[in-house]
Amino acid sequence: MDPPPPPLLREKSGLLPQPVYATPLQTRRTWRLKMLHAARRATVVAGVVVVVVWLLVGLRTGFTGSYLRTADTTETAETRTAETGLGTGREFQWEDITPTNDLHWHPCFPGGFVCARLSVPLDWTRPTMPLERVAVAVVALPAHTNHTASTNTSTHAPLPNAATHPPHPHPAPANRPLLLNPGGPGGSGVAWILTHGPALHKIVGTQHTLISFDPRGVNNTTPATSCHASAGARQLWHARAGSFIPTPATTRARARSLGAQCEHRGQGAWVGTPNVARDMLALHEAALAPGEADTGLRYWGLSYGTALGMTFAAMYPARVGRVLLDGVIDLDDYYTGGWRRNLQDADAVVARFFAFCAGAEGCAFRRPGDTPESVEARLMKLLARLEVEPMPVGEGVGGADWVTAADVRTLLFAALYNPLPRFPLLARALHDLDAAHNATLAASLLHNDLLRPVAADDAQPNTGEEADSAVVCGDGYPASTPSSGGMTNASSLADYLSLTAELESQSRWIGRSWARIQGACTGWRTPPRGLRFAGLPRESRVETKGRVLFVNNELDPVTPVRNAVRMRGRFDKASLVVVKGGVGHGVGAVVSRCVAGVIGGFFGGEEGGEGGIGQGEEVECGVESSPFEEGGAVGMFGLGLGQGGKEEAREKEEEGWGWSVHVPGF
Repeated sequence: MDPPPPPLLREKSGLLPQPVYATPLQTRRTWRLKMLHAARRATVVAGVVVVVVWLLVGLRTGFTGSYLRTADTTETAETRTAETGLGTGREFQWEDITPTNDLHWHPCFPGGFVCARLSVPLDWTRPTMPLERVAVAVVALPAHTNHTASTNTSTHAPLPNAATHPPHPHPAPANRPLLLNPGGPGGSGVAWILTHGPALHKIVGTQHTLISFDPRGVNNTTPATSCHASAGARQLWHARAGSFIPTPATTRARARSLGAQCEHRGQGAWVGTPNVARDMLALHEAALAPGEADTGLRYWGLSYGTALGMTFAAMYPARVGRVLLDGVIDLDDYYTGGWRRNLQDADAVVARFFAFCAGAEGCAFRRPGDTPESVEARLMKLLARLEVEPMPVGEGVGGADWVTAADVRTLLFAALYNPLPRFPLLARALHDLDAAHNATLAASLLHNDLLRPVAADDAQPNTGEEADSAVVCGDGYPASTPSSGGMTNASSLADYLSLTAELESQSRWIGRSWARIQGACTGWRTPPRGLRFAGLPRESRVETKGRVLFVNNELDPVTPVRNAVRMRGRFDKASLVVVKGGVGHGVGAVVSRCVAGVIGGFFGGEEGGEGGIGQGEEVECGVESSPFEEGGAVGMFGLGLGQGGKEEAREKEEEGWGWSVHVPGF
């Protein structure tokens, strides 16, 4: 180490400093210091440049570096090649839209849909952190200026900040924005509104702008919850299960594998329902036109969407306007990780299939003189035969395949959600398996999703299922424990077997399938972060500014009507509609002008008025269609497809569209 240079001396006499002369060693040291300072300045400048570039790219990509377009299950060739306003004839891509703190709308999908990406804080407990943002994918179906039924040629009212390319604001009334969530968790609101938006407009009125979104971690919202290395790896992981209903031991092993992978990749900590509820408040505020009075959130949530809606109402009661909760989850059970208050009516829905089939000549599985009991007995014999010898498929759509007893149970489970179009298809598949020894239809309904080509190295964000586990297991933490009945990564195989047995006692048809929800949590290792929800108050009702309407079918396979009755009692301005004779999951599965009228009045009434149903009132509505009726039937959500809507809905069902049962966890 060199010795320090001698001090530079200065004459102290006189007013001005006298010359000071440095030695040769000092000259070399001074030159070296100057070079070091210059290098330091260059390093700092380069670092600032890198940070700025990273920030700009990160804000553009949601800090994931990749995007996923709306899943192919809801895109058609027309959708993908439509003129989007972002380039004639080019495929719409979400990265074409820069996330913003308000909503800048861009044309995106045919039928008048517009899209935006709303930038919200990753951590709402630290909302000012500039580099930690979520880009929420949002789709809207604007209100119709003529207030008539939706068609592709209808005139839509412009939205606030409607944009072409580049964005150009056009101030206009927001036309009563109504937010939608299809459930899941992990369900894509983008895909749902593209499919059902026109039907929903017919129910609530075209004076409303319908808005839906992919919740954080899901599908087109970035950053996505993606625990697999690629789409090919994800598909292989699903196929390795061998069945929709794997054994409990296999379920637990898969859960522990996925949980470790998600923890390794740092996924799933920020997607909890309380965080999404706060995102929804930000979306509601951004959807209002400048100067528009904020009369509170207007919202329609289905299934898990009822848990999201009740969480919002309890966290922000003063921001509630009109909240509709359709197919109601028991929120106490949900936040303790139980999932034990879902299947109480499931076997009754299965019994309705047997009864409908025995009484309808149009049921392909029916034989002369059948009773519900004889139809059930024939199905049991078929299942026993397939347990011993699965049926091969020689000429299926996807080539070589086979159908097992577990596959048939999966078909039955899927049919329970939407009986009007699916019970007839289920009956045809059962007839082919039983009488014709032909498994082609059953295989095509079951495996449609698995037939799509996937590039093995094509890394993509998650389309739902990893996010399912993150939401379900995170929301139940830390209340979800083996002692409380919930499953965690501390749960043993014996704990999970006990849960499975309990759920099978509730439903012998779908209990084991339902157990997979909490089975996923036996391997989840990522604690939730961000906002937390303490649960509904025990000693009092939630006092909301606006009104809450609970709606439930009389027989729902996974959200029994008793949940709606119980949850209604936890809110002070709550009303209830029970659909007598309604079978299926959510009111979209039935046809009822009474229900449609109540919902339309609820959202269409003046703020503060009764609008369709009185505050605190309980109403019963009937249904007007049943499975196997001549000409076929589809639920209310299948009637908004324009000319030939019934035929198009049935064609989609026959193609296997929507038959992949979405059970959280796997």
